[in-house]
Amino acid sequence: ALELRPNYVRALTNLGISYGNLSEQRAAAQCYLKALSLNQDAAHVWTYLTMVFSAMGRTDYVQMAAATDLAALCAEFEV
Repeated sequence: ALELRPNYVRALTNLGISYGNLSEQRAAAQCYLKALSLNQDAAHVWTYLTMVFSAMGRTDYVQMAAATDLAALCAEFEV
């Protein structure tokens, strides 16, 4: 789906979920951040992102997500 529509938020979110299920938290976070770059108002994606950061043990990232600091998080994850 992403090959046909690289800006498809739902596909990016689903890919992030898949990475999370494989314990690939960094890749999951990058997918969620790409999705949020396209639709910052997607509250459920912010929730998924926060869950990934919690799994990583990164309370600093959790706080950035709570503040919806997309620019800083994208910079951290090179998105």
